[in-house]
Amino acid sequence: MRFRLTKDFEKQVTDYVRAGGFDWVAAEAAGVPWSVYMRWLGRGRRRDARNPYRSFYLSVMQAKAQARLKAEIVCREERPLEWLRYGPGREDNRPGWTSAAKPTSENTLDHALVYDLAAIVQDMAEQVPAMQKRIDDFLHAFDPDW
Repeated sequence: MRFRLTKDFEKQVTDYVRAGGFDWVAAEAAGVPWSVYMRWLGRGRRRDARNPYRSFYLSVMQAKAQARLKAEIVCREERPLEWLRYGPGREDNRPGWTSAAKPTSENTLDHALVYDLAAIVQDMAEQVPAMQKRIDDFLHAFDPDW
């Protein structure tokens, strides 16, 4: 099944993300499998990416930041002591919360390098039909909706 990246899909996903949903769950709720969503996001992450992928990537990143900011503001308003103890500004490299997330199998695919690698592999595979078929077969075994 072929999926198409549209402005309606972009709006639906970013609305879900701003409301607090995980981006890949939002994509599936909007009718696109996570594997297709990840490929689109990977294509858009590159600075030289073309639209609609680049604008989609930037919209999703903005929606994720807006959701995070909303949660931080709510925490500051409703639990100011926790905000002071754990909130932004307590880390040295990039200000954020003191308890960094530990990598798990659930968030490994969210790593920026995976997006880049997926986009590169997909671009190369489109030029070699046998390679594309092997990738599709592998992904279909992992995710039947692929």
